[in-house]
This record gives sequence, structure tokens and C-alpha cells, in this order.
Amino acid sequence: MRRVCFLVAMFMAAWAAGAWQASPKFTAVEPETGKAGAEFVVKGENLTKDQVGEVYLTDGKNDSKCQITDQQAQTIKIKAAGDVKPGRYSLMILTGDKSRFIEQPVKVNIE
Repeated sequence: MRRVCFLVAMFMAAWAAGAWQASPKFTAVEPETGKAGAEFVVKGENLTKDQVGEVYLTDGKNDSKCQITDQQAQTIKIKAAGDVKPGRYSLMILTGDKSRFIEQPVKVNIE
């Protein structure tokens, strides 16, 4: 019985370690203003491909998928779609496992 409890405890600890993986988070974007089709450098944490699958510009109603041109653990380079309309947009992440969208507090202005 003791051995079974130990194995169950080890399984639960291993599962919890994987399940509580840190979420991706954007902290800044440069430049803050650009035209449709412009490239932006987004800084943050936990930005690897397994954590960030796609990046979008969103105004809360309309989403525009960005092209990821380079991706590192603390930076992602994105290119705004050429047909995105002028306005102020939040950046939004689709997680690497495609399970959820996470809207970020970082904003860009498209002229």
C-alpha cells in the first residue's frame, strides 16, 4: 500500500509540474505605431513556439492574424497584415497548443 501511495504521489507531482507551465506574457512592443504591413518587435516572457502558436491584432470585435517572422523565448517579431485597418489594437496570443486566446495589455497603433 505504501508503494502505491508513493507512485501516485510521484505521478501527481509530475502532472502538476507540466500542467502549471508559465503562461506567455507580452510586456512591450516596438515601435508602438506603424502602418499596415509593418514589422513589430514584441518583448515578454515564455514566448517559445510551444507556448505561443499565433499572434493577432484585435480591437475586441475584429481580429487580424500577424505573421511571425522570428520567435525567441523573450522576443517575437511580427508583421501586421497588409490589409489591417487603421486603429488602436491589443495584441492577442493563441497558445502553442491552440487551446486558448490570451489578450495582452500591450497595444499598437496602425496608421
